[in-house]
Amino acid sequence: MPDQRLLIDNDAFIILAGTDLLTEALSVLGYTPEQALRLAALPHMLGKSKQLKARYPADIITKAGAACDQIPALKDREGDPEVFERPH
Repeated sequence: MPDQRLLIDNDAFIILAGTDLLTEALSVLGYTPEQALRLAALPHMLGKSKQLKARYPADIITKAGAACDQIPALKDREGDPEVFERPH
C-alpha cells in the first residue's frame, strides 16, 4: 500500500499516541507512520482546547503532542483539474 494514506481521527490519534500504541495500530492496519496523516489543527487543539484537557489526562495530551511531530499533517491541496472537469 505504498501509495495509500491513512487519515487519523483526532480522538483516535490522541488515544493511540497518548498510550504509545499508534505505531502498533498503524502496523495492524497495514500502514507505516510515513503513510499516516493527521489533521493540521491537532497540535493547536492539544494546546488550547479546554474540552480536550478535561477529557484526557495531561500525560496523554503531552504524548499526543509529541507524536504530532512524527506524523505529517494533511495539507489543503488544490484538486486535480482533470478530476473536476470529468462528466458526472
